Amino acid sequence: MALNLLSVNIMKVFIKKALVPIIAIVIASVMVICYFVFVLPKLNEGEKHITLEIVYSNMKYKYEETSKANTIYELLLDLNDKCNLEVVVEDSAYGKFLMSIKGIAQNESQGLYYVYSVTDVEFASAIDVQTFKDGDIIIIELKAFS
Repeated sequence: MALNLLSVNIMKVFIKKALVPIIAIVIASVMVICYFVFVLPKLNEGEKHITLEIVYSNMKYKYEETSKANTIYELLLDLNDKCNLEVVVEDSAYGKFLMSIKGIAQNESQGLYYVYSVTDVEFASAIDVQTFKDGDIIIIELKAFS
């Protein structure tokens, strides 16, 4: 009888010490998932005032625009006709990548590739993945890499 009582007390202590942290971790994980699924997308919705700059070695185009787009790709599609961007993208396993804009294409043999930044942070991800927010400055630049 005393052995059973002792094992019941040990189980109670174990449950209190082990179960509480596990429950806290589960609750925290659910809160993080809810933030990314429900809250974060709503922060990026609505009209955004953005600056789009397209930079080449000898010229630069600058557009101050308003758009409801959420990704760089959506923005370029939104402004394509309005700003005569002549956007050409290529699908890949990683998403959509910019191949040509304003009639000027990347050139692999010369090591010229498009890179972009959102408010001074350069990205290498696909343009249909990268988001931006109101007031951001988006710079698309044809850069030489060797």
